[in-house]
Amino acid sequence: SLSTNSRTIYAKVSFKNEFSKTFTSDSDGIVEMDLSECWRPWSPEFPNLYDVEIMTETETVKSYFAVRKISKKIVGGQTVIALNDKEIFLSILE
Repeated sequence: SLSTNSRTIYAKVSFKNEFSKTFTSDSDGIVEMDLSECWRPWSPEFPNLYDVEIMTETETVKSYFAVRKISKKIVGGQTVIALNDKEIFLSILE
């Protein structure tokens, strides 16, 4: 885990060779990231992952994350589950 002795936190986010941007925390240590320049949601067909590097003056942690939206919508009077606003079919095996 990162030490909280330093209030300034930097988060460097990158996606393949298409996007790289560093974000800086506010005075409370919260980092808000705007990924609209390179919005690539995760899906089974396109399992897009962003790389992230979280840094303080003394520590660095590297990881990755995905962005996706899971919701429900009405189609033909039926409620269906949607992934990134696209209907998906879930098969449950017993």
